[in-house]
Amino acid sequence: RYKMEGVFVSRGCPYNCKFCSVKNLQGARGRLRPIEEVLEEIAGIKGPIFFAEENATGIPSTADYYLELFQRMAGTGPGRSWSGASTLAMAAHKRGRKVLEAAAESGFCFAFIGFETLSQASARSAGVLKKLGHSRAETFGWKQLGELVKVYYELGVYVMCYFIVGFDEDTEETYKRIMDFCDSTLVMPMFTMLAPMPGTQLYQEYSRQGRFRKKIEWDDFGSDALTFHHPHFSAPKIHRLYQELWAQAYAPDRMVARLDLARQISPPAFGIAYETQLNIMRAFMPKP
Repeated sequence: RYKMEGVFVSRGCPYNCKFCSVKNLQGARGRLRPIEEVLEEIAGIKGPIFFAEENATGIPSTADYYLELFQRMAGTGPGRSWSGASTLAMAAHKRGRKVLEAAAESGFCFAFIGFETLSQASARSAGVLKKLGHSRAETFGWKQLGELVKVYYELGVYVMCYFIVGFDEDTEETYKRIMDFCDSTLVMPMFTMLAPMPGTQLYQEYSRQGRFRKKIEWDDFGSDALTFHHPHFSAPKIHRLYQELWAQAYAPDRMVARLDLARQISPPAFGIAYETQLNIMRAFMPKP
């Protein structure tokens, strides 16, 4: 039994994140469903909705489509709530903010955002600057990212952030900075080990460099396993840092602080935040 009904609006992703397989699977060109078709499907759903795609609020170049979609969704009446993935590029873009405003009016209450890293060097090498709302690395910083998170909060949308552990440029300070950022913004963090999936740019790069460990299995990609040799951290060290992030982020006082903010934002945001934190504790927290 699902808590939400899934709806697909688009396929394809234009961003060049070197570790991500979405572009390989779906293509770089975005394909958008007819708005009438999407609205007809949504009209038949009574409960909360999850937009099950990479960019549920679109990208700056598709702003007109999503602006119309959300304005028409809002016109069908109050009471609906929905969640989905978004990007900071929309919050950093003038037209994108208009889309986010319309999305919030249509019931958008919870955003899943891939931050990936707070390291300027890692963001540049991983190819994530553009989706984080930055055209060049020199302007990238966690304070600037925090201002973009506030755009969502001011619209009544709570934010969950995804961070990746294991970029070459990472240091122990990188992970301390992540926790400082989470404490200052009260975003809900999710951590994953860097997994250069076969077919991705990063997989090809690591293969050329001979960096993959021996006897890795398909199941190792997307798990907590470290599939490659890190230039600075040993496997035990990086796993310890990874587990420390989880333990720190999901200490009771931090969980309560996030729920207090989500409650202030909206009842639907609080409901999703509460369920999500419980599910994370059950499924993702490393076992001692």
